[in-house]
Amino acid sequence: MRKTWMIGLCAALALGGAACQQARSDPTQPPNDQAHRQKEQQTTTGRVARVGTTEMVVTQPGHPELHVRIDSKVPVTVDGEKATVNDIPSGADVNVVIEKQGDQQVAQRIDAMTRVPVRGTEDQPR
Repeated sequence: MRKTWMIGLCAALALGGAACQQARSDPTQPPNDQAHRQKEQQTTTGRVARVGTTEMVVTQPGHPELHVRIDSKVPVTVDGEKATVNDIPSGADVNVVIEKQGDQQVAQRIDAMTRVPVRGTEDQPR
């Protein structure tokens, strides 16, 4: 009944083919907009245990190691400066934006910190 009514409304208002097609789409399906296509991301904080060419292992007290897939395209900063995954040292504190893709955690952004700023002095190495 609703489908017939919507088709009739489109014809009566002469909205054109695209509007009528949209009205006839299945109302039980979610709209195909950016909110539905956007993948869920989370930010994780920890310490870098090791970094390889395709994976970074992050540790957190009281939690198992987190294996994060990385590639050369992921945006990286080290101490606030643009860097590459090769510049991330083991032992650095890290914030990683992760997107779950299947059964893998994939890095979308990595921010590593190797120094602690001290008020009134230059940055001190850890």
